[in-house]
Amino acid sequence: MSDRSEFLAHAVIRQCVTDLFVRTLSGVPSEERDIQRHLAMRFLTATGNDDWAMARRAWCGVADVDPDELRAHVIDILEGNRDLKLEENTYRLNGHNEAREMWAEEKARHIAFLDDARRQVEERRAARNVEEEADRARRRKETDAKRSARMRDAWDEATRIIDETNHRLRYANSIS
Repeated sequence: MSDRSEFLAHAVIRQCVTDLFVRTLSGVPSEERDIQRHLAMRFLTATGNDDWAMARRAWCGVADVDPDELRAHVIDILEGNRDLKLEENTYRLNGHNEAREMWAEEKARHIAFLDDARRQVEERRAARNVEEEADRARRRKETDAKRSARMRDAWDEATRIIDETNHRLRYANSIS
């Protein structure tokens, strides 16, 4: 990689950190500021195959920075386990509390989402179990009905044979 590419990648990462941890930007409405902070948080904390995680890995690859280590450091700051200190612009990075509040809200939304997903899975599983039990009961009923029909048929056949035998005996007795 060229020095310019690496410099640009460092600038992108630094800007995301600044966007996340700066309390205010002059001339930027608070709603837009919150959007920038949220996007920076996504870039710096996303996991898996999320587009934001992949973008962080790409920029960190150019900057020769470990993306997982960067994420771990940012999460440590968001969790309150450490503070962010940079040699330059430290005075501007005064938005730790706002970023931590946003992180807590994001985690709460994520937990609520996972709880809702878990509840839906459990409801589907319970519905499937009810359906499977109803299906087993229906099959047992069909099996029992078939068994009863076979027993009736066997009984009818036995009765027919007995009646036929009795008829022959009566005929034989009447001849003799």
